[in-house]
Amino acid sequence: MKYNGLKSIMKYLKTPLISGMFIVLFVVQMVNAQNDKKPVDYVNPFIGTDYFGNVFPGPSLPYALIHASPDTHNKGWLYRKGYIYTDENITGFSHTHGAGSSGEILLMPTVHQKIQTIPGEKENPDTGYRSRFSHKQEKASAGYYQVKLLDYNINVELTTTQRVAFHRYTFPESEFSRIILDLRYQINGGNHGKKAVLNIVNDTTIEGYRKSVNSTGNIYFVIHFSKPFDYYGTFDNNYKSPESNTGFYPLKNGDRGEEIGAFVRYNTKENEQILVKVAISYVSLEGARKNLTKEIPHWDFNKTHQEVISFLPFLVVNR
Repeated sequence: MKYNGLKSIMKYLKTPLISGMFIVLFVVQMVNAQNDKKPVDYVNPFIGTDYFGNVFPGPSLPYALIHASPDTHNKGWLYRKGYIYTDENITGFSHTHGAGSSGEILLMPTVHQKIQTIPGEKENPDTGYRSRFSHKQEKASAGYYQVKLLDYNINVELTTTQRVAFHRYTFPESEFSRIILDLRYQINGGNHGKKAVLNIVNDTTIEGYRKSVNSTGNIYFVIHFSKPFDYYGTFDNNYKSPESNTGFYPLKNGDRGEEIGAFVRYNTKENEQILVKVAISYVSLEGARKNLTKEIPHWDFNKTHQEVISFLPFLVVNR
């Protein structure tokens, strides 16, 4: 059979037999495309994040020790998991979201020229280090969370292992790119922080512990940064220096108290990425160090994310 260009092809497509064959092929192709999906592809972490669903959207593995996730507020029964879908600004990204009180070891990237050491009010995010966000620039899937912090033009991505959270921050060009560590912050743990200790070990590592909200012991942490920071310090919101009338202390290597935290600063180029790994242990600081070394010994964020996706079905089936 000889075809005479496009007109000949269209002529044969109009016949009932050929048209039917194309319809069947199209349906088969669509079914095969659906069959290519894995169970993890149907996961929607936002389900249950509104009203009293008590669900957080951050990445998590079954039976995991760490649960990194965004928090929008930390007071009241409604905020037991720290995140409500209808809120419009984010406090930061804490690492425990178990039953009852949690929200420990909060990190927040910013580009404020002035150092902010408190979250601020949900109704007025400009009073602290909070940032506005939009669901149009927020995503969540199995083992992954992403959001754009609109006040700072910073893109935040999270993935995880069972004991280590992996952050990837994409900064704008700024000489005031900071990452805030707030050890006072917690979800429904009372009006005061818990006893905490931190130590800035070197220009890529912060270690310490704080009294756990959910247990009688401590939660120990190690935070490792992919790039040496240019500047750093600590803060204590319970105390103001007579000299500066502020509670933050540049170049101080450690602190202890109930309202303490730390900050590190970078001079970033446009779209420069800073990665942060946070490991925890309820046993010891050495345990947190070992968890970090064992579970994420590299700086490949995408590799960790893909390993989580590959491992999730195995974990669910074999427990």
